[in-house]
Amino acid sequence: MEEDVERYRNEERLREKTEEIFRDTKYGTMNEQLWELLKEKDCRRKLYVKALKMFGRKDGMEVYRRIRDELL
Repeated sequence: MEEDVERYRNEERLREKTEEIFRDTKYGTMNEQLWELLKEKDCRRKLYVKALKMFGRKDGMEVYRRIRDELL
């Protein structure tokens, strides 16, 4: 039970941090897509490839860099 609560709290912190990082960018309204992308945060390569697929080459690289620099 406590593990579930802790996992939930960590997910909420991650969501808040994601919203903060992308708030003033053109990705600020794409919170659900960004959250879907962050499910791959355990493997940087998968995260990078998924970002490129979801957002295209240029935007995907920008999204990945922000996540890498702020969250990983």
